[in-house]
Amino acid sequence: MGYTRYNYVKKNSNIKKVIIVFLILVLLALGVGTILSKIIFKDIDGGSLIPNPLKKDNAPINQKDGNKKEAEEYIIFQGGYYSKKENAEEANNKFKEKYSSFVSQDGDKYRVIITLVKPQEAEKIAEALTKDGLNFIKTPVYIKREDLMMEEIIESIEALMQINVKLGDSQVKGIKTAELKKWSSELEKPKEKSKNTALLEDINNYIKALPEEIKKENQKDLLSYIYSLVVKFKV
Repeated sequence: MGYTRYNYVKKNSNIKKVIIVFLILVLLALGVGTILSKIIFKDIDGGSLIPNPLKKDNAPINQKDGNKKEAEEYIIFQGGYYSKKENAEEANNKFKEKYSSFVSQDGDKYRVIITLVKPQEAEKIAEALTKDGLNFIKTPVYIKREDLMMEEIIESIEALMQINVKLGDSQVKGIKTAELKKWSSELEKPKEKSKNTALLEDINNYIKALPEEIKKENQKDLLSYIYSLVVKFKV
């Protein structure tokens, strides 16, 4: 029996259905493959708590992106400026119970540094100090993201700041440093030297020499080191 037009059309329709199903399966396979590739080959620092200089929201000053920061801002809270160390130490006693405050020598004078924070934390600190009836001075410091070396200096400071903030949590007794050390050791070494080459090397050496865990009782020493870095850029 020969094919009638109806049978032929029906057979042709079946072929079309097979082709359509095949195409759908191919598209589904491509879609699933794309999703799996994103999961399997995601950025190695995607879930890291430690910042990556080339991936963080901030970028070098020479990038023409209006959403990028040209500089990172830090706020220094100072509780006094004295000519005698013993006077500075006495003044520091008013702050050290609530804050990781310390005395920093500046030439032949001594400053009481209450804390150092990012701008978003500054208002809360100011309100707490005012509520306690304590006098203070706020000083902003801006560090420009002008090249790769400055990017790495800033990101290293940011990483140390993250640890300092976490140590301020009453539930935290210490922070492991293995992740920070690994991140720091894998930073790209700037090819060109600059006036800040020695500073970056100092930071890398500091991080490398950190103990396996920074205890809460060592927070003052950590903050003092961060301050020593930031204050270099004070105008």
